[in-house]
Amino acid sequence: MQRLSVYCLIGGSFILALHFAVQHAMPRPMAPEAPYVFVGLFGICPALLWLWVTSYVLVIDERGVSRFRLWCWKSLWTWEAFRSGKIVFDGVQGHFIWRERPLWDRWLPLAFSQADSDLLLETTRQLMPEEAWLPNLATRITLPHPEKIKLRLFLTDVQVTRLGYQVLGGNQSPKSWSDVTEFRVERTNLGRDSSYRIKITLPVGRPLSGLMTVLWLEADKPLCPSSAPSEEWLIHLQSLVPPHLWKYFRTDGKLQSREEGEFRLARDYRELRSCWQMFLLVLAAFTAMAVTFVPKMIDLWNTPYMPLIWKLIGVAVPALYLLTLPLLMLGLSYFRRQQLLLQMAQTRQEMAALPASHEP
Repeated sequence: MQRLSVYCLIGGSFILALHFAVQHAMPRPMAPEAPYVFVGLFGICPALLWLWVTSYVLVIDERGVSRFRLWCWKSLWTWEAFRSGKIVFDGVQGHFIWRERPLWDRWLPLAFSQADSDLLLETTRQLMPEEAWLPNLATRITLPHPEKIKLRLFLTDVQVTRLGYQVLGGNQSPKSWSDVTEFRVERTNLGRDSSYRIKITLPVGRPLSGLMTVLWLEADKPLCPSSAPSEEWLIHLQSLVPPHLWKYFRTDGKLQSREEGEFRLARDYRELRSCWQMFLLVLAAFTAMAVTFVPKMIDLWNTPYMPLIWKLIGVAVPALYLLTLPLLMLGLSYFRRQQLLLQMAQTRQEMAALPASHEP
């Protein structure tokens, strides 16, 4: 977040400088409020974001957790409030809530640094009662063998049973497992912030897929997969799916099988193609803009009454403005391509090192 705020501040300043340089070199009538809008969007807003992030400090001492914002606004969250359960932790949104405080000071987000966030969670987890940790979420699975599990794939609710699955909230009929060719779970970003994508493939038609945000093992206890303390829910989900349909792949971490390696390579190949497709799309947009602006730049250069220095500024600034985005996308595509090629080479090495027993 700190790096993002710096990028926004630098980018906003660069856009403001380009805008006023172009206006000075090629004056044209503008609405009276236009300069204020540009300064507000690309100057004041990035500056406020940078001030907020750089001044946001969490202090942990014998009294509790103190938060400083804009170097002067301080609020104290006492250890006694954590112990008594007045403060609860919302694992879905990722912040602490103290409902007795004023509305503008009721939420305590985690620190912008990952190490500071982990330290704060580890410290408060030892003090808070179980019911205050992940409120309204099932941190423990009480059903030994659930007969059905409800999944939320982005905006679509799906109910999985031992007989098949059904999309809820519509007129679709239940599907049996005999109609399914693959039930895949893809895990990304191993660690505390893992995310899970479900993909149910049918012989005909588009597969049902989406990022899983919430699941229900019991009717009134939703569980956030990324905030769960373990993957016990995954074992229960696997118990409902026939073994020949179940596939579990991870996009990071140590390679488990050659089939998972093939999945990672195919995923990297798709992302590699998308990098160049995005660059070609930006290049096409640049070409269309160049067709419009280059003739005007030539006319500006051929203007007899304009001094040479202003001609140079009037041609160089729009040219840099047009080249900024294509060059930026080219650099991002190149470095992302190198990263993907390195990942693919590492995956091939791990596949070659797997014993023969890992053959699918």
